[in-house]
Amino acid sequence: IPRLRNKATFKRLNLMDEQYKIDQKFDIVFCRNVLIYFDKYTQESVINKLCGNLVTGGYFFLGHSESILGKNVPLKPFLPTLYEKI
Repeated sequence: IPRLRNKATFKRLNLMDEQYKIDQKFDIVFCRNVLIYFDKYTQESVINKLCGNLVTGGYFFLGHSESILGKNVPLKPFLPTLYEKI
């Protein structure tokens, strides 16, 4: 729907970059079925960098085979595969 598409921003992002050069805050991040290819340290790093651009109270989606369990990230579970930034 054009009305919704005009409110969304789509960009390419290299998750392995040292820092993400993004000038805006997000209300929602979809990072589904990507982190399973990285080791735990890299997963935590990617999540933390993405959360740096996520507003407090914003939502972070992961895939069903991904989890934040055991990771030091600013997220709390909201629903299965959905987390909220704290």
